[in-house]
Order: sequence, then structure tokens, then C-alpha cells
Amino acid sequence: MRSPEAVRARQLHTRHGLRPPVDVVGLAACYGLDVEWLRLSDQVAGLLLREGPRYLVVVNSRAPQGRQRFTVAHELGHFFLHSRDQRYFLCTYGLQGRFEREADRFASELLMPAAAVRRLAAAMRVEELLSYFGVSREAMAIRLKELGLEAGAGPAGG
Repeated sequence: MRSPEAVRARQLHTRHGLRPPVDVVGLAACYGLDVEWLRLSDQVAGLLLREGPRYLVVVNSRAPQGRQRFTVAHELGHFFLHSRDQRYFLCTYGLQGRFEREADRFASELLMPAAAVRRLAAAMRVEELLSYFGVSREAMAIRLKELGLEAGAGPAGG
């Protein structure tokens, strides 16, 4: 069964012709979201704020690049899935309420579409998958596990 979060992410792929690595900041801009990077607590990945009619995504600038991209995608998930329910979302590491799980599923599908991961996992090493999708090792490990896959050994002789 396809989750509504994954369906919404795939709709965005189709509507915008998205290809990995997805330009999450550009996608946010298409929907009027501003993205800013600030030094936040080590416990905070990012947040989504509604300021009047505008939305602001704040990303922890101290996080690694792949984590920052996932955070923007996660906050986009809150925007598309939950913005009618709350004015702001503070996303901390380890927080796992329903909205957080849904935003994570959205971000995973947006950044690492299941069909593409299934197609490439057997032929690519983990490092190649990380580079291709522009995600962290942790995000890719979780995605591969969710899909019941393992990364391949890659081409022989390499």
C-alpha cells in the first residue's frame, strides 16, 4: 500500500520533472518558501514557520550537507501535509510523532524515490548511491532497509 506522503512526493516529481539529486531549495522557492541556514542547537534539525502568508524553513547550518538536504525535504513534507494543522514545526533529532514520521516518509520519497533506489541499488555501491541522491549515509541506510534492499558491490574491477 502506498502512503499518502509518498504519493504526494511522487506527484511533485511528475509535476516538476524532478531528477536526483533533487533541488529541494529550488522546489521550496517554487511554492514561496524561504530557506535560511542558522546555527541551531545540536538537538534541532530545522523548523518550518508560517509568518502571515509566507513560510520559512530554517535549517541547522552545523549539520552535514546530506542532513541539511533531508531537513529541507522534511520541512517541505510538513508544508504539503500538515501546514493546515499547525503554524510551526520544530524538528528535533529523535522526535517521532505522527507528523514527524509522515514528513520523514515524504522526504525519503522526494529525495530517494523508491523506483529509482530499487533500480540502482543492486548495481551501485553505497557511496555511489549517496552521491547520486545527495543524501546522508544514515538516510540511505534507512531507505534501503525500508525497501528490503542492500546496496550492490558495484561494477567489477572498481
